[in-house]
Amino acid sequence: MAAPRPARIGLFGGAFDPPHLAHVALARAAIAQFALDVLHVLPTGDAWHKSRPLNPAADRLAM
Repeated sequence: MAAPRPARIGLFGGAFDPPHLAHVALARAAIAQFALDVLHVLPTGDAWHKSRPLNPAADRLAM
C-alpha cells in the first residue's frame, strides 16, 4: 500500500494594500501551476517598497 502524498502547501506574501484582481489571478495561477492543496496568503506588516505607511491590517482584511 502506497503512503499518501504530503499536502502541497503554498505561501503567497505581499502587502495587499490594496488587494486587487492581479493578486487573485496570481493566487489562482500558483494553485494551478503547482497543484497546490492549499495556498496561505500572508500579508506583510511592513512593505519596504511602499512610500507610505500601510493601511491597518483590519482594513486590508475587510477589503
